[in-house]
Amino acid sequence: MALPHADPAVGWPEVAVVPVTYLCNANCDMCALGDLNQRDQLSDDHLAEIFGHPSVAGTLRAINFTGGEPTLRKDLPQLVARLVDCCPRLESFSLNSNGMLRPSFARIRGVIDVARDRGKKLYLFISLDGVGDLHDEIRGVPGAFARTVATIDAIRALDRPSTELSLGVSATATWKNIDHLDDVLRFAVDRDIAVSFTFPMQTDVYMNNADRVERFSADREMVDRFIAFLDTLEPHAGRISPPLSFYRSLQATLRGERRSAPCIFQRGGFFLEPNGDVRPCWRSSDLLFGSLTEESFEQIWHGERRLRIVQTIEERFCSSCPSPCYVGFGSPLLGPPGPRP
Repeated sequence: MALPHADPAVGWPEVAVVPVTYLCNANCDMCALGDLNQRDQLSDDHLAEIFGHPSVAGTLRAINFTGGEPTLRKDLPQLVARLVDCCPRLESFSLNSNGMLRPSFARIRGVIDVARDRGKKLYLFISLDGVGDLHDEIRGVPGAFARTVATIDAIRALDRPSTELSLGVSATATWKNIDHLDDVLRFAVDRDIAVSFTFPMQTDVYMNNADRVERFSADREMVDRFIAFLDTLEPHAGRISPPLSFYRSLQATLRGERRSAPCIFQRGGFFLEPNGDVRPCWRSSDLLFGSLTEESFEQIWHGERRLRIVQTIEERFCSSCPSPCYVGFGSPLLGPPGPRP
């Protein structure tokens, strides 16, 4: 099964980011997505139709299930299973969660079982922005740290093999935790799990954080502190996600140099909002390919609007982007356009 119009210059979908809901139980400094209270979303049947169509299923290799907070959906394991089953070429999938809900562990365990039963690798990241009260403060939820740790430790107790499950924590740098990110690193080292660090970005879509800039905005001093912290990661290279090479390139990007880390989303990925809007990523409202409530995925992917964005996204957005999304993902689309293997 292959795309009917496979052109490396245009690309084909290999990676999808799917927020399964925009509802959220947190009130984070760097994200106000929950404030949107957006309840409009495609039906599960419509999602299955999209992911089961050859224009997606024929080439898709990875799906990231995220939110909002995905464990707010009682049917999360069932939805994940349905979309994974739609894509015969899928190699792995991932899930992001804050792990704070009482039923978080049970729903995450259901997703872990989906991966096991289908022989797919699951990359699971739980948000952790600090240790103790600092995490509670950044997430805006009293008791968040204790609940998150309980979820993490319950997942670790499952003792699933690394070929089946990669568990890690992810921290977003803010001025509140910039001098305490080493605590998150130690937390991961002590529990023998992966760890990822993200530099915050303002965006008028997805995180809806324009009104919260003062909570996470980075002046030159904060940027320099983050760059210095990244120098401390090398002794722990084996558990750092993405690979350490990305964080070296990120240091250069934050110093004002052009990003060197390739991005699969330029020609090989898409971000599907719950309401059906399709984007390459969530950097800007300018990056809108189209809506699945109005067109088919194939029409959107090969439409003039997407092609215009593909031609300009590198210079306008990617060259200065600090995001680690799917860095290290291997694809022929990350090299110069050429024959498809």
